[in-house]
Amino acid sequence: MAFDNGSRFSFCKGFQKEILSEIQSFENIKSYSPSYKWRSICSARSLVNKRLIKRVDSGASISVWKDLLIPAQFPRLAISNGSIIDPSLKVQHLINSRSNFWNNDLLKELFDPEDVKLISALHLGASTKEDTLGWHFTKSGKYTVKSGYHRARLENLEDNSSFIGYEINVLKAHAWKVQCPPKLRHFLWQTLSGCVPVTENLHKRGINCDTWFVRCIAITETINHTLFQCHPARHIWALSKIPMVPGIFSTDFIFMNLDHLFSRIPSEFDSSSFPWKMWYIWKARNEKIFENVDKDPLDVLCLAEKEAQSWQLAQYQK
Repeated sequence: MAFDNGSRFSFCKGFQKEILSEIQSFENIKSYSPSYKWRSICSARSLVNKRLIKRVDSGASISVWKDLLIPAQFPRLAISNGSIIDPSLKVQHLINSRSNFWNNDLLKELFDPEDVKLISALHLGASTKEDTLGWHFTKSGKYTVKSGYHRARLENLEDNSSFIGYEINVLKAHAWKVQCPPKLRHFLWQTLSGCVPVTENLHKRGINCDTWFVRCIAITETINHTLFQCHPARHIWALSKIPMVPGIFSTDFIFMNLDHLFSRIPSEFDSSSFPWKMWYIWKARNEKIFENVDKDPLDVLCLAEKEAQSWQLAQYQK
Protein backbone atom coordinates (compact mmCIF):
# COMPACT_ATOMS: atom_id res chain seq x y z
CA MET A 1 0.00 0.00 0.00
CA ALA A 2 1.42 3.37 -1.05
CA PHE A 3 1.05 6.65 0.82
CA ASP A 4 1.33 10.07 -0.78
CA ASN A 5 2.39 12.90 1.56
CA GLY A 6 0.69 11.13 4.46
CA SER A 7 -2.80 12.03 3.25
CA ARG A 8 -3.71 9.61 0.51
CA PHE A 9 -3.46 5.91 -0.20
CA SER A 10 -4.28 3.80 -3.19
CA PHE A 11 -4.70 0.12 -3.80
CA CYS A 12 -2.20 -1.77 -5.91
CA LYS A 13 -2.89 -2.49 -9.56
CA GLY A 14 -6.21 -4.21 -10.15
CA PHE A 15 -7.09 -4.33 -6.42
CA GLN A 16 -5.21 -7.59 -5.80
CA LYS A 17 -6.82 -9.94 -3.32
CA GLU A 18 -4.08 -9.54 -0.74
CA ILE A 19 -4.75 -5.79 -0.61
CA LEU A 20 -8.47 -6.37 -0.10
CA SER A 21 -7.67 -8.82 2.70
CA GLU A 22 -5.51 -6.18 4.33
CA ILE A 23 -8.33 -3.61 4.21
CA GLN A 24 -10.87 -6.07 5.56
CA SER A 25 -8.51 -7.15 8.34
CA PHE A 26 -8.55 -3.60 9.79
CA GLU A 27 -11.73 -4.55 11.61
CA ASN A 28 -9.79 -6.91 13.85
CA ILE A 29 -6.97 -4.46 14.62
CA LYS A 30 -7.29 -2.25 17.66
CA SER A 31 -5.16 0.69 18.71
CA TYR A 32 -5.45 2.73 21.88
CA SER A 33 -3.54 5.69 20.43
CA PRO A 34 -4.23 5.76 16.68
CA SER A 35 -2.67 8.41 14.45
CA TYR A 36 -4.78 10.68 12.25
CA LYS A 37 -3.60 8.73 9.19
CA TRP A 38 -4.55 5.37 10.71
CA ARG A 39 -7.98 6.61 11.82
CA SER A 40 -8.57 7.95 8.29
CA ILE A 41 -7.75 4.57 6.75
CA CYS A 42 -9.98 2.71 9.18
CA SER A 43 -12.89 5.10 8.64
CA ALA A 44 -12.64 4.52 4.88
CA ARG A 45 -12.86 0.74 5.28
CA SER A 46 -16.64 0.45 5.34
CA LEU A 47 -17.00 2.90 2.44
CA VAL A 48 -14.52 0.92 0.34
CA ASN A 49 -16.07 -2.45 1.10
CA LYS A 50 -19.55 -1.23 0.14
CA ARG A 51 -18.46 0.23 -3.21
CA LEU A 52 -16.08 -2.42 -4.58
CA ILE A 53 -17.21 -4.13 -7.76
CA LYS A 54 -16.02 -7.37 -9.34
CA ARG A 55 -14.05 -7.14 -12.59
CA VAL A 56 -14.84 -10.16 -14.74
CA ASP A 57 -12.01 -12.27 -16.11
CA SER A 58 -12.71 -15.98 -15.70
CA GLY A 59 -15.90 -15.30 -13.72
CA ALA A 60 -15.21 -18.36 -11.57
CA SER A 61 -15.09 -16.48 -8.26
CA ILE A 62 -18.05 -14.16 -8.85
CA SER A 63 -21.47 -15.16 -7.56
CA VAL A 64 -24.25 -14.13 -9.93
CA TRP A 65 -26.70 -13.36 -7.12
CA LYS A 66 -24.46 -12.44 -4.16
CA ASP A 67 -21.77 -10.15 -5.61
CA LEU A 68 -22.14 -6.54 -6.77
CA LEU A 69 -22.16 -7.14 -10.49
CA ILE A 70 -24.26 -4.30 -11.91
CA PRO A 71 -22.28 -1.05 -12.50
CA ALA A 72 -25.16 1.37 -11.86
CA GLN A 73 -24.71 4.74 -10.14
CA PHE A 74 -23.99 2.66 -7.05
CA PRO A 75 -22.86 -0.96 -7.66
CA ARG A 76 -25.70 -3.34 -6.90
CA LEU A 77 -26.87 -6.94 -7.14
CA ALA A 78 -28.41 -8.27 -10.34
CA ILE A 79 -32.22 -8.46 -10.53
CA SER A 80 -33.91 -11.70 -11.54
CA ASN A 81 -36.75 -11.74 -14.07
CA GLY A 82 -38.66 -14.06 -11.76
CA SER A 83 -37.14 -17.35 -12.85
CA ILE A 84 -35.86 -19.90 -10.34
CA ILE A 85 -32.58 -18.73 -8.79
CA ASP A 86 -29.61 -21.05 -8.35
CA PRO A 87 -27.64 -19.50 -5.44
CA SER A 88 -24.44 -21.31 -6.47
CA LEU A 89 -24.46 -19.94 -10.03
CA LYS A 90 -21.18 -18.28 -11.03
CA VAL A 91 -20.61 -15.66 -13.70
CA GLN A 92 -18.43 -18.07 -15.68
CA HIS A 93 -21.60 -20.05 -16.41
CA LEU A 94 -22.97 -17.00 -18.27
CA ILE A 95 -19.99 -16.82 -20.62
CA ASN A 96 -19.52 -18.78 -23.82
CA SER A 97 -16.20 -20.54 -23.17
CA ARG A 98 -15.32 -20.81 -26.85
CA SER A 99 -15.93 -17.24 -27.95
CA ASN A 100 -15.41 -15.59 -24.52
CA PHE A 101 -18.58 -13.55 -25.05
CA TRP A 102 -21.71 -13.31 -22.92
CA ASN A 103 -24.37 -15.94 -23.54
CA ASN A 104 -27.18 -13.49 -24.33
CA ASP A 105 -29.86 -16.16 -24.53
CA LEU A 106 -29.05 -17.30 -21.00
CA LEU A 107 -28.94 -13.71 -19.75
CA LYS A 108 -32.46 -13.13 -21.06
CA GLU A 109 -33.65 -16.30 -19.30
CA LEU A 110 -32.33 -15.14 -15.91
CA PHE A 111 -32.32 -11.35 -15.60
CA ASP A 112 -34.55 -8.31 -15.76
CA PRO A 113 -34.36 -6.78 -19.30
CA GLU A 114 -32.56 -3.66 -18.05
CA ASP A 115 -29.94 -5.78 -16.32
CA VAL A 116 -29.47 -7.88 -19.46
CA LYS A 117 -28.32 -4.69 -21.23
CA LEU A 118 -25.97 -3.73 -18.40
CA ILE A 119 -24.42 -7.17 -17.98
CA SER A 120 -23.93 -7.75 -21.72
CA ALA A 121 -22.06 -4.43 -21.89
CA LEU A 122 -19.56 -5.47 -19.21
CA HIS A 123 -16.02 -6.00 -20.46
CA LEU A 124 -14.74 -9.56 -20.26
CA GLY A 125 -11.09 -10.09 -19.52
CA ALA A 126 -8.94 -13.14 -20.20
CA SER A 127 -10.69 -16.38 -19.23
CA THR A 128 -7.42 -17.73 -17.84
CA LYS A 129 -7.02 -14.91 -15.28
CA GLU A 130 -8.50 -14.62 -11.83
CA ASP A 131 -11.26 -12.09 -11.21
CA THR A 132 -10.26 -8.88 -9.47
CA LEU A 133 -11.90 -6.18 -7.38
CA GLY A 134 -12.04 -2.54 -8.39
CA TRP A 135 -13.23 0.79 -7.04
CA HIS A 136 -16.28 1.76 -9.08
CA PHE A 137 -15.83 5.55 -8.98
CA THR A 138 -12.47 6.01 -10.71
CA LYS A 139 -11.53 5.08 -14.27
CA SER A 140 -8.40 3.29 -13.08
CA GLY A 141 -10.31 1.16 -10.57
CA LYS A 142 -8.03 2.39 -7.79
CA TYR A 143 -9.37 3.98 -4.64
CA THR A 144 -8.35 7.55 -3.85
CA VAL A 145 -9.21 9.64 -0.82
CA LYS A 146 -10.65 12.34 -3.10
CA SER A 147 -13.07 9.95 -4.83
CA GLY A 148 -14.03 8.31 -1.53
CA TYR A 149 -14.72 11.64 0.16
CA HIS A 150 -16.71 12.88 -2.83
CA ARG A 151 -18.80 9.71 -2.91
CA ALA A 152 -19.50 9.74 0.84
CA ARG A 153 -20.50 13.42 0.76
CA LEU A 154 -22.72 12.90 -2.29
CA GLU A 155 -24.51 10.00 -0.61
CA ASN A 156 -25.09 12.13 2.48
CA LEU A 157 -26.47 15.01 0.40
CA GLU A 158 -28.73 12.67 -1.55
CA ASP A 159 -30.05 11.22 1.70
CA ASN A 160 -30.79 14.72 2.98
CA SER A 161 -32.37 15.81 -0.29
CA SER A 162 -34.70 12.82 -0.39
CA PHE A 163 -35.64 13.48 3.23
CA ILE A 164 -36.71 17.08 2.69
CA GLY A 165 -38.02 16.59 -0.84
CA TYR A 166 -35.56 18.78 -2.74
CA GLU A 167 -33.52 17.77 -5.78
CA ILE A 168 -30.01 18.90 -4.87
CA ASN A 169 -28.55 18.53 -8.35
CA VAL A 170 -31.18 20.93 -9.72
CA LEU A 171 -30.30 23.51 -7.08
CA LYS A 172 -26.57 23.09 -7.71
CA ALA A 173 -27.08 23.53 -11.44
CA HIS A 174 -29.13 26.67 -10.81
CA ALA A 175 -26.31 28.12 -8.67
CA TRP A 176 -24.15 28.48 -11.79
CA LYS A 177 -26.88 30.49 -13.54
CA VAL A 178 -27.31 33.15 -10.85
CA GLN A 179 -26.39 36.63 -12.08
CA CYS A 180 -23.37 37.47 -9.93
CA PRO A 181 -19.54 37.24 -10.13
CA PRO A 182 -18.05 33.73 -10.63
CA LYS A 183 -16.59 33.59 -7.13
CA LEU A 184 -20.07 34.14 -5.64
CA ARG A 185 -21.60 31.46 -7.88
CA HIS A 186 -18.87 29.13 -6.69
CA PHE A 187 -19.68 30.03 -3.09
CA LEU A 188 -23.35 29.20 -3.70
CA TRP A 189 -22.31 25.85 -5.15
CA GLN A 190 -20.00 25.20 -2.18
CA THR A 191 -22.86 26.00 0.17
CA LEU A 192 -25.13 23.43 -1.48
CA SER A 193 -22.30 20.88 -1.69
CA GLY A 194 -21.48 21.18 2.00
CA CYS A 195 -17.91 22.34 1.26
CA VAL A 196 -17.87 25.53 3.35
CA PRO A 197 -15.27 25.14 6.17
CA VAL A 198 -17.50 25.73 9.17
CA THR A 199 -16.32 24.05 12.37
CA GLU A 200 -18.81 21.20 12.02
CA ASN A 201 -17.24 20.19 8.69
CA LEU A 202 -13.70 20.65 9.98
CA HIS A 203 -14.47 18.43 12.96
CA LYS A 204 -15.94 15.74 10.70
CA ARG A 205 -12.73 15.68 8.69
CA GLY A 206 -10.72 14.93 11.81
CA ILE A 207 -9.40 18.42 12.54
CA ASN A 208 -9.15 19.03 16.25
CA CYS A 209 -11.29 22.13 16.81
CA ASP A 210 -14.29 23.21 18.85
CA THR A 211 -17.58 22.84 17.02
CA TRP A 212 -19.32 25.69 18.85
CA PHE A 213 -19.75 29.03 17.13
CA VAL A 214 -17.85 32.01 18.55
CA ARG A 215 -20.39 34.57 17.29
CA CYS A 216 -23.27 33.21 19.36
CA ILE A 217 -24.15 30.48 21.83
CA ALA A 218 -24.82 27.83 19.20
CA ILE A 219 -23.46 24.41 20.18
CA THR A 220 -22.51 23.55 16.60
CA GLU A 221 -21.55 25.83 13.72
CA THR A 222 -23.23 24.53 10.57
CA ILE A 223 -23.37 26.21 7.16
CA ASN A 224 -27.05 26.95 7.54
CA HIS A 225 -26.60 28.40 11.03
CA THR A 226 -23.78 30.68 9.91
CA LEU A 227 -25.57 32.08 6.86
CA PHE A 228 -29.19 32.16 8.04
CA GLN A 229 -29.80 31.32 11.70
CA CYS A 230 -27.06 33.08 13.67
CA HIS A 231 -28.21 36.35 15.27
CA PRO A 232 -26.01 38.65 13.09
CA ALA A 233 -27.17 36.80 9.94
CA ARG A 234 -30.83 36.97 10.95
CA HIS A 235 -30.40 40.69 11.64
CA ILE A 236 -28.97 41.25 8.14
CA TRP A 237 -31.75 39.32 6.41
CA ALA A 238 -34.38 41.14 8.50
CA LEU A 239 -32.95 44.53 7.41
CA SER A 240 -32.78 43.51 3.76
CA LYS A 241 -35.57 43.88 1.22
CA ILE A 242 -35.92 40.12 0.88
CA PRO A 243 -39.12 38.95 2.57
CA MET A 244 -38.77 36.54 5.47
CA VAL A 245 -41.39 33.83 5.10
CA PRO A 246 -42.12 32.10 8.44
CA GLY A 247 -41.67 28.35 8.19
CA ILE A 248 -39.80 28.56 4.84
CA PHE A 249 -36.94 31.01 5.01
CA SER A 250 -34.33 30.60 7.76
CA THR A 251 -35.31 26.98 8.33
CA ASP A 252 -33.08 24.17 9.52
CA PHE A 253 -32.27 23.13 5.95
CA ILE A 254 -29.82 25.03 3.77
CA PHE A 255 -31.41 23.51 0.66
CA MET A 256 -34.84 24.98 1.45
CA ASN A 257 -33.34 28.41 2.08
CA LEU A 258 -31.43 28.42 -1.22
CA ASP A 259 -34.49 27.12 -3.05
CA HIS A 260 -36.45 30.05 -1.60
CA LEU A 261 -33.80 32.56 -2.70
CA PHE A 262 -33.46 31.02 -6.16
CA SER A 263 -37.08 30.91 -7.23
CA ARG A 264 -39.73 31.51 -4.58
CA ILE A 265 -39.45 35.23 -3.84
CA PRO A 266 -42.36 37.27 -5.29
CA SER A 267 -41.42 39.28 -8.38
CA GLU A 268 -42.30 42.61 -6.75
CA PHE A 269 -39.28 42.21 -4.45
CA ASP A 270 -35.73 42.77 -5.73
CA SER A 271 -33.79 39.74 -4.47
CA SER A 272 -30.90 39.95 -6.95
CA SER A 273 -28.38 40.95 -4.27
CA PHE A 274 -28.78 37.80 -2.15
CA PRO A 275 -25.44 36.23 -3.28
CA TRP A 276 -23.57 39.31 -2.01
CA LYS A 277 -25.46 39.18 1.28
CA MET A 278 -24.49 35.55 1.81
CA TRP A 279 -20.88 36.27 0.82
CA TYR A 280 -20.46 39.23 3.18
CA ILE A 281 -22.15 37.38 6.03
CA TRP A 282 -19.47 34.72 5.55
CA LYS A 283 -16.68 37.31 5.39
CA ALA A 284 -17.98 38.95 8.59
CA ARG A 285 -17.90 35.54 10.26
CA ASN A 286 -14.25 35.11 9.23
CA GLU A 287 -13.29 38.55 10.52
CA LYS A 288 -14.78 37.69 13.90
CA ILE A 289 -12.98 34.34 14.12
CA PHE A 290 -9.57 35.32 12.76
CA GLU A 291 -9.33 39.00 13.71
CA ASN A 292 -11.87 39.26 16.56
CA VAL A 293 -13.61 42.09 14.68
CA ASP A 294 -17.36 42.49 15.18
CA LYS A 295 -19.02 43.98 12.10
CA ASP A 296 -22.29 45.84 12.51
CA PRO A 297 -25.05 43.98 10.61
CA LEU A 298 -26.23 47.22 8.98
CA ASP A 299 -22.69 47.94 7.73
CA VAL A 300 -22.45 44.43 6.31
CA LEU A 301 -25.80 44.81 4.55
CA CYS A 302 -24.90 48.22 3.09
CA LEU A 303 -21.57 46.90 1.78
CA ALA A 304 -23.25 43.86 0.19
CA GLU A 305 -25.91 45.97 -1.52
CA LYS A 306 -23.35 48.54 -2.70
CA GLU A 307 -21.15 45.82 -4.25
CA ALA A 308 -24.18 44.21 -5.86
CA GLN A 309 -25.32 47.51 -7.40
CA SER A 310 -21.79 48.29 -8.68
CA TRP A 311 -21.49 44.89 -10.37
CA GLN A 312 -24.96 45.05 -11.88
CA LEU A 313 -24.34 48.57 -13.22
CA ALA A 314 -21.08 47.40 -14.81
CA GLN A 315 -22.93 44.57 -16.56
CA TYR A 316 -25.56 47.01 -17.85
CA GLN A 317 -22.89 49.33 -19.31
CA LYS A 318 -21.11 46.59 -21.23
